[in-house]
Amino acid sequence: VGDHTRDFERLNADILRRCSSEGVRITADVNGKTYNVGLWDHDRTYDRFITLGRKKYAYEQNGRIGLTVSGLSKKDGAAELAQKGGLEAFRTGEVFERSGRTVAYYNNDPVHYIEVDGVRIETGANIRIVDTTYTLGMTDTMLSILNTLERNIDAYGH
Repeated sequence: VGDHTRDFERLNADILRRCSSEGVRITADVNGKTYNVGLWDHDRTYDRFITLGRKKYAYEQNGRIGLTVSGLSKKDGAAELAQKGGLEAFRTGEVFERSGRTVAYYNNDPVHYIEVDGVRIETGANIRIVDTTYTLGMTDTMLSILNTLERNIDAYGH
């Protein structure tokens, strides 16, 4: 929150100086374009924002819901979150049905025959891949950070 342009410039200058003095390359070339990696930059500005930890956040921007959750489809997750009522539904334990995730089940069956719709099929060991849900949660580290903040707020009133 706020304008941190000068802070980012100062931090980035220090990072670049230290990497240069140590001979550390912090660029990546992708499709002919060079990107700096590991530097501070400005992210989007959101109207509302909520997080449950690193790579696990949802936001509203210009009346639209978006989310980034590692392991959850951005498009399907955002649509389902909007359907559930928006950012208020982005909480630990919330289950997303259309997650974009799959789970694999291994069947170690001997060769045998099954009948499907009147057709006799020979089958055996196989892997079945099915859609699965995603349940929002928090890491122990994030819970520890929040608990510490809560204790500090209780103790100091801010």
